[in-house]
Amino acid sequence: MTTPNTPVLVRPSERLPRCTERRTLRTLGLGGRMAGRLAWPRSAGVLTCVGFALAMSHLCRAEQVDPMEKPLKGALLQAQKTLGVLEPWQKTLYLNDVLPQYQKFIKDYSRSGLSLDSPPGTLGKAPEALIVDLKVVIDEESLKRFLMFYGPKFFKKKDTRVLVLLRPQPSCPKCLASLNGLSDLVQAQLWRRGLTPNLVSADDLKFPATEVQLQDQVVALAKLRGADATLVVQWGPAPVDDIDTAHSEDVRFVLRSFFQTGESSPFLKQREVLGNDSFQVAEASLLVDLFTEVGAALEKEHSQVTLASQAEVLIEVTGIKDFAQLTRVKKQIQVILKEGSTLEERKLAPGRASFAVYSSQTLEGLKSLFLNANVDPEPGERLKVEVVQ
Repeated sequence: MTTPNTPVLVRPSERLPRCTERRTLRTLGLGGRMAGRLAWPRSAGVLTCVGFALAMSHLCRAEQVDPMEKPLKGALLQAQKTLGVLEPWQKTLYLNDVLPQYQKFIKDYSRSGLSLDSPPGTLGKAPEALIVDLKVVIDEESLKRFLMFYGPKFFKKKDTRVLVLLRPQPSCPKCLASLNGLSDLVQAQLWRRGLTPNLVSADDLKFPATEVQLQDQVVALAKLRGADATLVVQWGPAPVDDIDTAHSEDVRFVLRSFFQTGESSPFLKQREVLGNDSFQVAEASLLVDLFTEVGAALEKEHSQVTLASQAEVLIEVTGIKDFAQLTRVKKQIQVILKEGSTLEERKLAPGRASFAVYSSQTLEGLKSLFLNANVDPEPGERLKVEVVQ
């Protein structure tokens, strides 16, 4: 038997009493599975509901702890060694931006270990200690792209400046309250990339103006002041969705980041932020995505310039038996060529594959490189390799 103030466990399908509907729990940082499992008798008062919700917030936070965070971060930290020699600014980015956003740089992982149903005595250990075998696939391509852009290196000068506009919607108290935190976050990220942030004042702009018009004004101002790049961050309440009126009580925001260097194509990332979520956390994630795209664009541009300046040389491999062997051969050829060379599949036929190589090395240098090379590291019959013009 329950007293009027005793919480009752109910099935997720049962609706909560009015005083403890999901919006109340969400406001207190409670929601999702917990909001669907807890309810109070209709005789319970609002203060009782709120008091119990606050007490249960500790349990909710415990449920949200990811036991894989520590081991996955450890694997990502170890992956730093596979990237070669990193410059000091890249190491700083790795510690301050890559590791906190570790999920973005992990393609997949598999694990084996003990579960929550394991024998007594095992659950007292830290969650990560219960993992017996962990295999992590790191997204090295995204890592390299994120670590590619550095102001002084890109602009080829020591003093690089970026014009920054941080614009919360003036009528939004939550947005205004987050301004200082967002400012610290954005400026710290820019400093780590060798960019000196210069903040734009509202007095420098013309109002009223749309988000796009404000971006255009800051870009024009950057040219006028001789700044090397532009970053515009704007955030405010999201437009009310007329279709989804069932959850109209939920407050949502839109966070938008715009980045441009000189006359190059701009980069724009946008994200919805829920009422209880942090703008700083969302912007940190958004900037990782944005600078990864910047790195991808630089990588593509560098590749195009390299291809235009290098002659094509063909490497023909004979004796390939299956696709798995073809994959190994291609990877091994790239290892032999090392960095500074580009490899592309040119022609595939039964038992034979041709690869186009763009390298700074001469034809004779490549022939010497592959003269006695074993292009398949697996044991077996050595494949025939021929380098031709």
